[in-house]
Amino acid sequence: MTFEPDSSDDIFTTLSSDLQAIEPEAYPNAETTLLYATLTSVSNTTATQEQDLKDVYDAAYVSTATGEDLDKKAQNFGFRRRDAVKATGVVTFKRDSNATSDYTIPSGTVVETISDTPVSFETIETVTLQSGTSEVDANVQAVDGGTQGNVATNAIQALPSKPTGVDSVINRNPTGDPTVTDTNDDPLIAGQDEETDPELRKRIFDTDATQAGPDASGVRLALQNTDGVISASLNTNQTSSTVDGIEPFHTEVIVYGGKTQNIAETLYEVMATSSLLRLQGGVNGTKDETTITSDFLKQEITVEITRPTRVGFDVSIDVVHRPEYQGDSQASDAIVEYVGGTFTDGSTTIGLETGENVLINEMENRVEDLPGVDYADITLVDTDGDGVDDTTTDSDGVPVLSISNSELGRLDAADITVNSTLRS
Repeated sequence: MTFEPDSSDDIFTTLSSDLQAIEPEAYPNAETTLLYATLTSVSNTTATQEQDLKDVYDAAYVSTATGEDLDKKAQNFGFRRRDAVKATGVVTFKRDSNATSDYTIPSGTVVETISDTPVSFETIETVTLQSGTSEVDANVQAVDGGTQGNVATNAIQALPSKPTGVDSVINRNPTGDPTVTDTNDDPLIAGQDEETDPELRKRIFDTDATQAGPDASGVRLALQNTDGVISASLNTNQTSSTVDGIEPFHTEVIVYGGKTQNIAETLYEVMATSSLLRLQGGVNGTKDETTITSDFLKQEITVEITRPTRVGFDVSIDVVHRPEYQGDSQASDAIVEYVGGTFTDGSTTIGLETGENVLINEMENRVEDLPGVDYADITLVDTDGDGVDDTTTDSDGVPVLSISNSELGRLDAADITVNSTLRS
């Protein structure tokens, strides 16, 4: 559905036609007449109003809203525009000869690429070029976010304000390359541009978020798009009496991962103030809280959330396979994909939600769905490292690892033992 405003010419034609239908002797198209001037003025004013209406109409829909209007619509569906990310890297400060004393290079020292439009970086820690040495490495971060911060090897060679005791600077590896680590052995961060309107729209539509609206599903989506959050769920009580420990008309937000302040800011953006004031933490886990300033109330309010208890466990599984089986790592990752946790490559996935039991047969099914696997059998699920199986059965007799409402099941690939056998 779209709104197409009429042009001033279209409006003039309509007005003159309507006028002549009422008064056939009128000549509205005669440019020297007062009537023509009046209709022209009215047409221009109406056309401007039509364009204003189109702007209002477009701002009401994700498919047509732009800029800040799109940001507001996205927040209603639990999304925030992804900010530009600053690239990180490592530079080497050098001397032409060994230092005869220690030289301190302070945090915030600026280095730049050699180009017509230099890209600036600054050190994010203080380092010391020690006596008897001629160089020292330092971690840097791009001054501005964006892909322009991902620069090639040896691109950084300029020192706008040369530190004492330093003659030159260079980067021996590309910045923003996550396969390279910094001086703390942390992977470098790739610079990314701010999310564009088309990219934000696509992300919303790809998840069918527009079907959810700003309800519990929308809030959950917003939390899952918050930095560091691994899992999020909501328990809402819309009755006038306490239900399962949740007070009347209160909501418990259960979040695993992420900083409390970032989570509170997300909730502030996507929830009404009245809903924020009725958040209840600690019903199904440990209460965590912080304060945030409400522009509406002109005061600080406390935002309560719940932190679930992580239930980790070890798994042993027997796998019988054919030659096309792609390896034990793939079997481990298939189980992690279901439960949630850390893959063999160190990346993570969300998996099950708080309070969801781990189905033993589902772990087996995920492995049996892999190419070349004929049979998979979980032989041990151990939560406390005593070598004793901790599975039980639910009310329907289905084998499970029982997870309470205050817990979150998580499994790392490193905790999975795969005993694989090639079919003879």
